[in-house]
Amino acid sequence: MKFKNVLDCGLTMGIASIMLNAKMLSEKLPPIQYRISADYGEVSVARSASSQSEDLFGSAMNICAKINSKAKPNGLVIGEALFDKGMNMSLSHLKRDSLV
Repeated sequence: MKFKNVLDCGLTMGIASIMLNAKMLSEKLPPIQYRISADYGEVSVARSASSQSEDLFGSAMNICAKINSKAKPNGLVIGEALFDKGMNMSLSHLKRDSLV
């Protein structure tokens, strides 16, 4: 069910943007827009010895970077590997086009 959690989180962030941007508008601030992308695959963490930062590497990260621009503002797009995993689990009611 972790796949469902990923999708639920991304969709909730999209819904929350409506309330967040209403508050931003009431404070005379510009709206916040973001795009969410998710995929399934192995990810490696690289820690820097000279700083506190960490970098993520792997095919899932590369796919997310490539498909992120396909998401609508404050929306979610998922990669094919996550879509396929979801289809094999309990998310078969979703259509490929409904996730872009």
